[in-house]
Amino acid sequence: MPGLEILELRELYLRLKGIHNHDPFDFHRLDFYLILICEGKSIAHRVDFNKVSLDDGEALIISPGQVHAFELTEDSAGYILLLNEPFLLQYIAPKTLEQLRPLFNYFFGAEKSKLVNDQLNCILEIEQLMQQESPFKAGLVGAALSIFFLHWLAQKSPQLSTSDQFKHSHFEQFRTLLEQHYTQSRDAGYYAQALGLTYTKLNELCKSLVQLTAKRFIDLYVVLEVKRLLISTQKSVKEITFQIGFDDVTNFIKYFKRHTGQTPRQFRDLRD
Repeated sequence: MPGLEILELRELYLRLKGIHNHDPFDFHRLDFYLILICEGKSIAHRVDFNKVSLDDGEALIISPGQVHAFELTEDSAGYILLLNEPFLLQYIAPKTLEQLRPLFNYFFGAEKSKLVNDQLNCILEIEQLMQQESPFKAGLVGAALSIFFLHWLAQKSPQLSTSDQFKHSHFEQFRTLLEQHYTQSRDAGYYAQALGLTYTKLNELCKSLVQLTAKRFIDLYVVLEVKRLLISTQKSVKEITFQIGFDDVTNFIKYFKRHTGQTPRQFRDLRD
């Protein structure tokens, strides 16, 4: 189905082992959503340079833009769902999708969760629906996905107040603007103005949700983007300098080292 694929992990492992033109178990960057579900033996997975361990019945959401690496074995059991933004926009109701956005925001930490039986049933239903030919298939799959994610959200935020929803909505707007314009500006005031907020209000928003000032959040995002480029591409430090929006390589290296304690080259060498 366009925009959505579901695979058993054993099938995925065999598919990855058959790739010979690059290492599929090395870090690579996503441009879609990935939901990893463990059944049975624990699974280790690396996401944005952190290792996450999933036990039986646990699942993890990885979002577009993140870098990740599989650590599967031939006896890994579970499922992987791959879905893109157009599928979500077309088959999940706008109001529901707005509620679900905090689940896909990796700045709130790795979205690992223990699945309830209803969620596991949704996965089985989706797998069965994918084998059928029906004009209603996509809509039914979208409904099952909505239920799957809403159960996840209910566990994470069982009593999300109207005020909290308002904060998450504004933070999502800030994050989206930052992803679009971080190469042009690292000034918190720029984003506050674009959102129609005062600098103080944007700071309060960031502190309440991610315990960081807006400026600190921006810097951490930029550094994370640099790390992703260093690990997932062969681009030189000079190329990354200009891609990220710096005019001078020396200043870029100082900026990265100030926030990480390493030069870009040292970070890349340690990860190789």
